[in-house]
Amino acid sequence: MGLAFLSGQVPLDRDFALVGGNDLGEQTKAAMRNIKVALDAIGASWEHVCRRTIYTVHPTELETITAAIEEVQGPVDHPAETIIGVTGLALEGLLIEIETTVLLPK
Repeated sequence: MGLAFLSGQVPLDRDFALVGGNDLGEQTKAAMRNIKVALDAIGASWEHVCRRTIYTVHPTELETITAAIEEVQGPVDHPAETIIGVTGLALEGLLIEIETTVLLPK
């Protein structure tokens, strides 16, 4: 088994427009949907995610972030997770960026 390191996914659509406005929950769901696209591309699923690093300008909003993650990934156990508070992200308006490490299926 190998590992895949997915770069940070943010709440942008295919046209690079911000999804979710200033709503952390909606932005989190959009970033998670982008992760799902990447997982599908490598033949993996949520069960294969073994680590998640979350960068956010709202690190104390764990309940909002967790609820949004669970809405997208469903009833899958959470992987090892670190949440890092930041003062800003790469583009104006981004509230969250999520990196994942994936244990590739055979």
